[in-house]
Amino acid sequence: MIKNSVFFLFIIFSFYSCSIKNEKNGDVFINTSIDNNFTLKLVDTVVITLDKKTSYNGAFKLESINDIEYLGILKKESNIYSYYNIADGILDKSINFDRVGPNGVGQVRYVSTHNWDSIFLIQYHTNKLFLLNSNSDIINKWVVDNTVTGEIIYNISANFAFNLHYMDNVLSFWNISNSKAFTKSFWDTYNGISINIETNTIQNRTGKYPSIYKNGVCYGNFNINPYRIVTRNNQQVFGFSLDNRLFIYNDTSLIKISSVISPHIKVDAPKPQKKLTGYNNNEDWMYEIQRGSYRWMVYDKYDNIIYRVVMHTMNPYDVDGNRNNVQDKPFSIQIIDSTFSLVGEVEFPAKRFEPGNMFATKNGLLISLCHNDNPILEEDKLKLALFKLVKINE
Repeated sequence: MIKNSVFFLFIIFSFYSCSIKNEKNGDVFINTSIDNNFTLKLVDTVVITLDKKTSYNGAFKLESINDIEYLGILKKESNIYSYYNIADGILDKSINFDRVGPNGVGQVRYVSTHNWDSIFLIQYHTNKLFLLNSNSDIINKWVVDNTVTGEIIYNISANFAFNLHYMDNVLSFWNISNSKAFTKSFWDTYNGISINIETNTIQNRTGKYPSIYKNGVCYGNFNINPYRIVTRNNQQVFGFSLDNRLFIYNDTSLIKISSVISPHIKVDAPKPQKKLTGYNNNEDWMYEIQRGSYRWMVYDKYDNIIYRVVMHTMNPYDVDGNRNNVQDKPFSIQIIDSTFSLVGEVEFPAKRFEPGNMFATKNGLLISLCHNDNPILEEDKLKLALFKLVKINE
């Protein structure tokens, strides 16, 4: 149910100008201009009532089926995928996947909706991909191996940042590597694979890490994930935490690199004594809390806009000496147009939002308000602030 919100939300609008920047990367020329014409206006709060098994800080996914928008969430411990109707604020449907028996698929790790009656899923700790109907009957099955990709892919479900995207008979995977994490070959591996599910053939391989990751830079536990969206004209856009640039692919070709700089990331955090590996939680935390990074991206197909989260710097400890968490940091959202130029950037306060749960819907941009320190938090509710994209001075 959509309810009017009555709470104070302080958002600072940050606008700046920059000269045109030209850059060359191989045969790719970049021409990025910055013209700040847009901002985000808070208009409402969406409240969704959750069942007892669904956590407000779970990893929700926007699903659009028959022109109705849902937030889907996979409960991995019980193999249940649930659809929450955004407009009504209620649970509309749940699919329970059989673990054992003739139709058993074991534990499910990742899900992407095909249509209202069928769904893609990846089996935990395997390289098997299934298409199931709502009765958990297996309609089709694929093995993602060297037959499809041209190289061996081990355990596609193991990567914690792995994801699925389905559109127009093409199922895209991203953040796949058959190399040992953080080795030289790991950084040279493509992060995206698209498979035509009708022909079982590879469509493209896209999204290599930029050179900053290959030069021995400290990257930490929070800076290794690629972020990826697919635009309405089927371009794949990759972003990386340590790099302000966007890498735009069309099929297998890198067609453009666009530098989209935030004023909130001017200097790097103090370097640790040794290179971070992603396994030293204390040093990773200290490095990440003091540095800015480019994080989640969301594509708005209605306005043809990309929203990208920029995490700001923060002191490691608060005024009482308590340790701040990386999730507590203030952040801003870049508004990037169809030419991959920055047209606005909006700041958000610390400890109020969860930008990892952000969705571009037909009614506007939804951002979760379910931060653990937000005073409006209710454990059985998913509360999301609704923002409209507006032109300045209109």
